[in-house]
Amino acid sequence: MKKLFAILSVFLFIPILSVSAAETVSFSISNVECRNNRLIDVEIRAKSPKKLSAALFEFYFDRNILEFRGASAPKGSDVVANENSERVRLSYLCTYGADISEETAIFTLEFKTLSEGSAPINFKVEDCVDSDILQMTAGSCTAGTVTITPKASDQVGRTDTQTKSKASSQTSKSEKSKSGKSSDKQSSSDKAKDTSQSSVNDLGELNTVMQKDADKLTPIIILCVSAAAGAALIGFIVYKLIEKKKGKGKDPGDHPEP
Repeated sequence: MKKLFAILSVFLFIPILSVSAAETVSFSISNVECRNNRLIDVEIRAKSPKKLSAALFEFYFDRNILEFRGASAPKGSDVVANENSERVRLSYLCTYGADISEETAIFTLEFKTLSEGSAPINFKVEDCVDSDILQMTAGSCTAGTVTITPKASDQVGRTDTQTKSKASSQTSKSEKSKSGKSSDKQSSSDKAKDTSQSSVNDLGELNTVMQKDADKLTPIIILCVSAAAGAALIGFIVYKLIEKKKGKGKDPGDHPEP
């Protein structure tokens, strides 16, 4: 954080720093070809033996062909852009310095194409600072060009509709996944219902078998009950006959007088 504050303070004191041994840093903008009504990324590249920690940029382009949408930088760096009717002014900061010993993209500008044509992106750079908090000399600034044509490939550009379509596709996949889970649950429920119905059917068949067996046993039970009732009746009649004979066999005169 202290180093970051030191870099920021350089913008205030750059005029009094010695520039006799300043390193030179060169910049360039990539060329892009795409169709109309596309969102495109344009890289800003830098090259120098020293690491770049800070710089101020101004970009100029045809507003009838390109619409500025924003800027982004890799992790460890930061960009802040301000736009007016004439230009886009942007400040670049990298706390520990970006290694640009080989030509390297230090940040990206995003535009939307508004009409077919060719739109050069011109720019200038000032107040460059290296990782040792020493001023660097801004060398060549090579402009880039955005060419909008119906014959261009769609691999570079992307539309707002495509971005929304991609999000919608991901949502649809999520919904399909949920639908699949719901179908699985419904299938499990149907299986449970089938199993339950099968159990009911099996129980019904068992009751039918038991009913048939009961129908077969009913005559036998009635016969047994009838036989038992007949035997009991015969026994009762025999018992009464024996009692009656015993009563007749007794003589009243055999009883002693009181």
